Amino acid sequence: MKLRIFCFVFISIVFFLNGFAHISDVIYDDSQVLEFYLTFHQENFWELLYENYNNGAEEYIPADFEFNGELFENVGVRFKGFSSMNSYPTEKKPFKIKFDEFVEDQEFYGVTKINLGNNFKDPTFLREKLFYDIANKYIPSARANFAKLFINGEYWGLYTNVEQINMKFIEKNFGESEDGNQKTIGLIW
Repeated sequence: MKLRIFCFVFISIVFFLNGFAHISDVIYDDSQVLEFYLTFHQENFWELLYENYNNGAEEYIPADFEFNGELFENVGVRFKGFSSMNSYPTEKKPFKIKFDEFVEDQEFYGVTKINLGNNFKDPTFLREKLFYDIANKYIPSARANFAKLFINGEYWGLYTNVEQINMKFIEKNFGESEDGNQKTIGLIW
């Protein structure tokens, strides 16, 4: 009898917990196009971003980030990528945003980094999004959706918002006690 009760409680807890959404689901909701607002306080922010990228420093510069009326101050912003940076002739560059770069333990709905892809050589904007949707049906993969990006009040373009594969991803998908082999082989970006 005790074993049956234990099994019932255990199975109920598993189903109950699996029914809960992760806090980060808000920022990967693909039922709408999100809007992200970056505000840089340096007048030469564009030159600083290029300088850091060209030096290979991968250093972030501070900016304020707003989503749904919620302000995240002093997030780190830098360019990311290779081909999309060097071969794409427009100012629509890909970005990496790190929420805890300048403010310790600052998170954005449970994540510390997001990646904004500029859809280089993909006029449909669907290649990356469809790949992640299909991959997530079979294995834990990054999630993706679309976001309009505004920089200092100016519309910058439509981007693919892609989840960062890091320890936050591992914890969300495999539990807090799991560290996988990322630490061993150095895959954390």
